[in-house]
This record gives sequence, C-alpha cells and structure tokens, in this order.
Amino acid sequence: MTTKQISSLNYNKIRMFTSQWTKKFKVSQIQAFTTQQIQWIDYEQIPAFTKEQIQIFTNQQIQALTPKQIPSLTILQISLFTIEQIQALTPEQIEGLTREQISWLTNQQIEALTKEQIPALSPRKMEALSPEKRKILKLLINKYQNQEQKTKSKKDLTKKMGR
Repeated sequence: MTTKQISSLNYNKIRMFTSQWTKKFKVSQIQAFTTQQIQWIDYEQIPAFTKEQIQIFTNQQIQALTPKQIPSLTILQISLFTIEQIQALTPEQIEGLTREQISWLTNQQIEALTKEQIPALSPRKMEALSPEKRKILKLLINKYQNQEQKTKSKKDLTKKMGR
C-alpha cells in the first residue's frame, strides 16, 4: 500500500485492520496516517503496533490518540516513547494512563514531563512509581515551582519599578 493510499483510507477501512496487517506497516506508511485516521484505529488494534512503529509516531499522531486508545498502549510501547512523544501527550492523555503504564515510565520519561502534564497524575497513580521515580518527580515539581516563583518575583519587581 502506498502512502497516498494510506492517507486516503476511510473510517470503515481503518476499522477493518487486523493485528497481522497493523504489524506490517512500514515507517513511511505509519507516517502517512493522518491524525483523524489515528483516532479511527480501534483501541484493540493499538497493542499490535510494534516497538519500531510506535517510536516513529509523530507528535501530532501521539496527540491524536483518544482517551480510549491510551490505556490500550502496552507497557512496552509506553516505555519506548521518546522524550518528544512523552512531552507531546496532553494532560488528558496523561490522566488516561493506567497505574501500570505510569509505573513503566522510565526515569528519563518522568524527567521529561511538562509542568502542564504533572497535575494530571493523580496521587493514586503517583503511588505506582518506584521510590526512585517518585523522587525524580518531586525534584521536577520543585524545579517548576521555583521557576514559577522566580517569574512571579520578576513580574512583581517590574511592577514596582514601573510605578
């Protein structure tokens, strides 16, 4: 199947994907999927994507994953997300991760979480992290809080000087 054929697939054709078929997609074919087509992939087919395929999903394709698709990602797929893919996840997608998926995030993936993503991690899901990963997350939260405080202090100083 050419990339042009892939990008022209409609909802019904995409819903007919089998696991065997999904596993055979090449890099160029995966990259040809539109964000709408990604959303049409049945959540039961998501685990069929190979580790090589998952790693080449674009940030836009990652962001297109629906709340029903996110929990169907395997722990291997999640653990192989690049830093850019982790940062591309929306807070709603982070919220949709299961405790098991959260527990399989690597140290580097935790360090890559943005200040917008962290509040989406419930305390219950944070408990799924190892003590080492919780420590990394705590340091990251402190870093963001310090940055916020510095920004606020600069704004306050600028305001006072402007009077």
